[in-house]
Amino acid sequence: MEAQEFIINHFGQANYQFQINGKQSAFAKLIDNNGNERTIWSKQINRFLNDNKAEKGDKIIIKGDKFIMNKNQISKSINLSQIEI
Repeated sequence: MEAQEFIINHFGQANYQFQINGKQSAFAKLIDNNGNERTIWSKQINRFLNDNKAEKGDKIIIKGDKFIMNKNQISKSINLSQIEI
């Protein structure tokens, strides 16, 4: 699977898929190289972003089930087995 690069636009907690009666879940809003926004729902992604002190504007890469963040020239990755795009 080809790697996709994104810019972090926003992440946090919300009702799943922003539905009024949805269960609380973690999300990350990402912008691709074409300027399109995607929302990924995954507790692992939110934890990973928080653990790595991610900020709006940071670049991340998703390749298959790997999530890779490059912040301050340090590349970190985590294996994400359950992500929804």
